[in-house]
Amino acid sequence: AEMQEFIKQAVSEAGGELLIAVRVTPRSPRQRVEGERAGRLIVRVNAPPADGSANASVRKLLAKTFGVPQSSVRIARGETGRDKTIALEGVDREDAEAKISELSQS
Repeated sequence: AEMQEFIKQAVSEAGGELLIAVRVTPRSPRQRVEGERAGRLIVRVNAPPADGSANASVRKLLAKTFGVPQSSVRIARGETGRDKTIALEGVDREDAEAKISELSQS
């Protein structure tokens, strides 16, 4: 039930896009999407936070995770911070919630 609460908090919809609240951990040894912290999906990337390279890695990883092209993923808020809101185009909310739930349990 806690997981459902977190997902409800982290996922929303606006203007035909799916919005996901994430917390990015740059310079991580492994690139993966996992679990939750403070109501945000944790996204770990190898890239350092400089020059937008972590943002590019985040977009790439989330595109792969949700099965959409990178062009369908944009950083809606938090371009320079660790806490970001990611907008996804062409992703069904239920599918995304199921995927997040699955990732959070592994």
